[in-house]
Amino acid sequence: IAPSAPSTLVARLVMGDPDGDALAGEIRVLPSFTLLDVIPRLSEGCRLIFTPDGVPGEGILYGEPIGSPPTLADGDAALGCGDGDPDFELARGTCDEAVAAGFFDVYLELDGEAPFPICVRRRGHPDSAIELAIGRFGFGRVDLIPAEGPRIRVAFGASRLPPWIDLTSLSRPGGFILEIEASDGATPPVGDAAIFEASTETRLRLRRVRHIGSP
Repeated sequence: IAPSAPSTLVARLVMGDPDGDALAGEIRVLPSFTLLDVIPRLSEGCRLIFTPDGVPGEGILYGEPIGSPPTLADGDAALGCGDGDPDFELARGTCDEAVAAGFFDVYLELDGEAPFPICVRRRGHPDSAIELAIGRFGFGRVDLIPAEGPRIRVAFGASRLPPWIDLTSLSRPGGFILEIEASDGATPPVGDAAIFEASTETRLRLRRVRHIGSP
């Protein structure tokens, strides 16, 4: 996904069915928000936390320790942001997967290809679990995608994508996730996702190419 004009972003994508069947599916745009690496700014680290339930000083922060993977952590566990007693625990995967596996911790190292889901819950309150997704991470930041659902949904059929998507309903500037899911109606849907940023752009053009890298 890249700019092509002051008001337009372009997404180049490959879509097809091995048997030549027509595809139908949905295009979605989801919001994300950014946490900055607290390590270079420890004096303000406790003001850079994400508060899952809105309680000041109780939440999740992000750091990129030298020699270790990028990490999400409870603010109290990492920096003593409140009373020193950790408030939240985290696990990789959807909340159903995380609860079934039974492994939560106050620290969660990030690796692999984004986006991927994580589960956050208040310690001692298993019914408080909320699901997020990790977008882009590294280079001083992590993008979190709230589970509030897509801001934009556009259906398509007969293997015909809409030529462009209107972005004016999005709060910009900001980070977003573009998701595309498709099926031939006989096999399970498959999809892909990409992270992008929008500032002044008002639409996203969808351009099918034979392979990624085509002009």
